[in-house]
Amino acid sequence: MGLSNSWIAIQGLDRAAALEQLELETTIEVPPDNLPDFAVGEAPSGWLIFFTRGEEAFEDRFVALSRGRTAVACFEEEHVMHSEARGYADGVETWRVVHEAEKGQRHLAVSGAAPETLAAIRDRHEAKADADVDFIFEVPPDVAKTVCGWRFLDKGSDEVVFHELRRRRPVRSPTGRPGFLARLFGRG
Repeated sequence: MGLSNSWIAIQGLDRAAALEQLELETTIEVPPDNLPDFAVGEAPSGWLIFFTRGEEAFEDRFVALSRGRTAVACFEEEHVMHSEARGYADGVETWRVVHEAEKGQRHLAVSGAAPETLAAIRDRHEAKADADVDFIFEVPPDVAKTVCGWRFLDKGSDEVVFHELRRRRPVRSPTGRPGFLARLFGRG
């Protein structure tokens, strides 16, 4: 079974404000090497990381969190050997690095002003490339890591404290019924 996940890291974003905007809440603390389908983590370096299974980190609701900030998002799908990293500034995509093995084992598409670290990372992985192992798959996630300092299951990833996420539950009145505002806004 292969890896399939995405994450977006936003620099300097307050966790409470982000959760409010996304209408989410945290539950239990979870280990970084066994993340649930949806989690949020805070890196010591000040990056807020939203982790998901699938490609959700590229959705508009997460990209919108980068308004007024810098963000980097990453997607890894080992089943088809597709990996992708994207950079954002002020809510706008500024660069993208994509590897799709279906287009060739050495395929790497780059658009925008990718980080300067890309060339050295690509060269390092191309030097290891052989017919049996797709090392170019590692390029986009490694580039993303150079921006925010984190990559799923990578050395040092255990420094980030993660909490499982769920949709925020509506506030109920003492009677157990949704409160006036929850009913008014259809959240009951």
